[in-house]
Amino acid sequence: MRALAVVLIFTATPALADNISPWSTNCGTWTATATNSGQTVSGSTINIPNGFGGNYGIALNTTGCTGQQGPPGPPGATGATGAQGPPGAAGAPGAAGATGAAGPPGAPGATGAQGPPGAGTAGATGATGAKGDKGDPGATGAQGPAGPPGAVDAFRLGEIVALNSALSTPVWLERHERYSISGGIGFAQGGAVALGVTGVMRLGGNTAGFAGIAFAPDSGLWAGRVGGRIGW
Repeated sequence: MRALAVVLIFTATPALADNISPWSTNCGTWTATATNSGQTVSGSTINIPNGFGGNYGIALNTTGCTGQQGPPGPPGATGATGAQGPPGAAGAPGAAGATGAAGPPGAPGATGAQGPPGAGTAGATGATGAKGDKGDPGATGAQGPAGPPGAVDAFRLGEIVALNSALSTPVWLERHERYSISGGIGFAQGGAVALGVTGVMRLGGNTAGFAGIAFAPDSGLWAGRVGGRIGW
């Protein structure tokens, strides 16, 4: 925007330079220049100081200022109607209507013909008669002969021998020991097997107690022992 300059020259009787100040603007810069001395004063609001001179020029620089917004122009012509858009998606189906009222009952049908007479059923079984009296006990029969002696179960006898072997595992205490445990496996003729373990505990200087147990896994048969030892 071009600068706007205003020059005021006073040729009347000399008067103080600030008799018409201040010069003020909302946009731009005022510049006052003394005619005689060339002294200048500038700003958006200026007061002409005393001694500035009777005559001076005044200029307003409005570079960069924007004027007030003008009134809105008339509305433009209406544009042409746009092409018709594609059809919208189908709406959701409506809810089912209420069930109609029940119709009136139909007329009763004709009475059917009478059926043939049914065959009679057998009568119920009669009640059981009362129990008779208990009869007299019969005479005691003669005693039969004694049976032969039963055979020894050789398989269990083998397990007993295996248990005894498993419990016979030696166990002892060294001079510096307080406790000791030993274990072993016992075998017997016929394939019998037993597992055994024995423990010993020192009770005093020359006394000790021990306990052991053996178990035959094939039959669940087991055996045990508990005892003590005194030395001198």
